[in-house]
Amino acid sequence: MNSHRQTKRALLTSVMALVMCVVMLLGTTFAWFTDTATANVNKIQAGNLDVELYYGNTADGADGTLWEKLDNNSPALKFLQSNGTTATQQDFYWEPGGTYSLPALKVVNNGNLNLKYKIEITGIKGSAKLNDVIDWTMKLDGINFAIGSEHVLNATTAGTESADILTISGHMRETAGNTYMNEKIEGITITLKATQATGEYDSTRNDYDENATYPDVAFVTVAAPTAEETAAGVNPLANALKAASAETNADGSAKEKITADLGAGTFTLTDKERESKAATADKEITLAGAGKVNTTFTAEKAGDTHGEANGTYCFDGAKSVVLKDMTVKFDNNKNYQGFVRAGVIRFENCTIIGKQVLNTNEAEFINCVFENSNDYCVWTYGSPNVTFTNCEFKTGGKAILIYNEYTDKNFIATVKVKDCSFEDDGTLTEKNGSDLLKAAIETGSNGGNTATSNRYIIEVEGTTVQGFAINTNGTNTNSPLWANKNSMDAAHLTVTIDGVKVQ
Repeated sequence: MNSHRQTKRALLTSVMALVMCVVMLLGTTFAWFTDTATANVNKIQAGNLDVELYYGNTADGADGTLWEKLDNNSPALKFLQSNGTTATQQDFYWEPGGTYSLPALKVVNNGNLNLKYKIEITGIKGSAKLNDVIDWTMKLDGINFAIGSEHVLNATTAGTESADILTISGHMRETAGNTYMNEKIEGITITLKATQATGEYDSTRNDYDENATYPDVAFVTVAAPTAEETAAGVNPLANALKAASAETNADGSAKEKITADLGAGTFTLTDKERESKAATADKEITLAGAGKVNTTFTAEKAGDTHGEANGTYCFDGAKSVVLKDMTVKFDNNKNYQGFVRAGVIRFENCTIIGKQVLNTNEAEFINCVFENSNDYCVWTYGSPNVTFTNCEFKTGGKAILIYNEYTDKNFIATVKVKDCSFEDDGTLTEKNGSDLLKAAIETGSNGGNTATSNRYIIEVEGTTVQGFAINTNGTNTNSPLWANKNSMDAAHLTVTIDGVKVQ
């Protein structure tokens, strides 16, 4: 009996010891032999989809002994007319039964991704009736394909060009009778569209991009109006935008983007084209010029009395508007001139002359040159987000005015100026005592410093100023870069220069 009790006590003691050990282990940090191994991972780099179009600039246009890249500055291609053994680009009259070809074209995949592409005939203006009796075909590797057919180019490999050489021909049907005489087609544009194709593997498969879609863009090419068109009140640009807005995708949905390539000359949109609101509403519009010295664009109010005093509604309701590679002119004698009620407006590589007032949700200027004398180049006015990047201001003592007349709307605007230069050419003349005391960036909101007054946030980085004045009106900033002419307090005006908050 005693032996049995002793055994039970020993077991109980052992169990208690084990429990205590477990309890102690729960609050103890384990020490293990450890080691670490690392492996360098190859760089992660996004693929590059890059396609270009060239034409064979040779006497016969056949196999392209000399290829020239096609862009907005390229001469218009003409159909080839055979004269014995050679074919040259000529203007000539078509006739029923005739087949006429353009110079040879080359589609080049310069990127590191497989791509699929298609060629489309766009931008036709003039006689749609005549185009109805012309059948367009594309020949590739000796085989005729319909215009718009899909083809694949694999990614470029080292030392090997990935390209297709093709020709485009138009055949005027033999059935085209006398009713088609003297009809004319102009403005034919060849549009190359590309998107990703299958081939590159992800972790398990190489067909993940088989459903990649083509750019949802309507392309048009527009020539400057002739004297006859101007006299007749015809605006080729307005008409082209209206026509492009009616284009649809293969599934019948409306195309959301319009790109208009503008040739050399002067183009104008006015409030007379406000009826084109349906054409621009909810669209992403790009107007691409043929260079600053070649293409000039103006937008004016023309007798319409609605809205902002001199603002133009030619892009009313557009999601975005991009103006690039052109000169844009505004009337220096009018206030409030500019684009009204477009969502976003962006200027790229433009020369901007005169005084523009902003009235869009967002405005962006990239690589632009501003020129004006004796007045501001830009009023940020009604745009809550404005950015200037790598821009030059060549002005007469005034450059940017950050201002809005309303002092009780709680309007907040952010203006960013990065890597810009301001140069005062000394042409500012004295209209009153303060006009000769202007900094490059002037700020004010009629002195409103109430709870609902406007608020401005200014960020300047990497910017130089030459020749502007220190404006002593209002709060003296002691800076020719910026001025607080209406004494806005720190709660309503925040200024940061090169990362340092100065107000």
